[in-house]
Amino acid sequence: MIENHQIPPQLKSQLGDESISFFVKAAKEKSTKDSWSAIRWGLLWIAVIGGIFTAMVYELLLGKPTGLNIGDTRITVTPDDLSPLYGFFTFGAFFVLPGFIVIGLGIYGFYRKGGYFLGTENRLIHLNSWKECSVYNWSQFQNKIDIYFTNNRGNLVFSLEEKIITKKNGKKVKETESIGMAEINHAREIKAFCHEKITTANKSKRCTSP
Repeated sequence: MIENHQIPPQLKSQLGDESISFFVKAAKEKSTKDSWSAIRWGLLWIAVIGGIFTAMVYELLLGKPTGLNIGDTRITVTPDDLSPLYGFFTFGAFFVLPGFIVIGLGIYGFYRKGGYFLGTENRLIHLNSWKECSVYNWSQFQNKIDIYFTNNRGNLVFSLEEKIITKKNGKKVKETESIGMAEINHAREIKAFCHEKITTANKSKRCTSP
């Protein structure tokens, strides 16, 4: 489970005297499945918002005049003069823009390289493609680890323990952060190792809790 890659200095500085149990490089930052999900969501957003705005002026598409309420003013727009709708189209483009952004992020996900994951007896250390390092104790994770395969490589999804977040309005909500290893080798072996360490750490945490 230890791949033949040079260990980046950022990981070495976090490793200390601990021994390495596994070390892998993810092929991508996000899995192909996640990238396609983002693209589908973006297309759905564009279709829904675009459909709403198109329905408001569908008569123009049929070559007929249509009436619209813009503010407190009722205007009639003809296919020969669409200038009164410039503001309307700008407003619509503003609402459609998030869909294009999400599609762009999904496409970018196909090409963005993944980071490194290093596991020890006590911790999981992640160095992403931006050279940012994150360190997690096994006790911070829930016992469930999802696994699926794309491009003949495995994807693992870890869930951190739930946190209670207090919003500005005073409402408290539960929030769970996920960490994904996208398209890695040795996925089944790494899952088994991580599951064992997480289970042991959580049992120990429960025993020491008051």
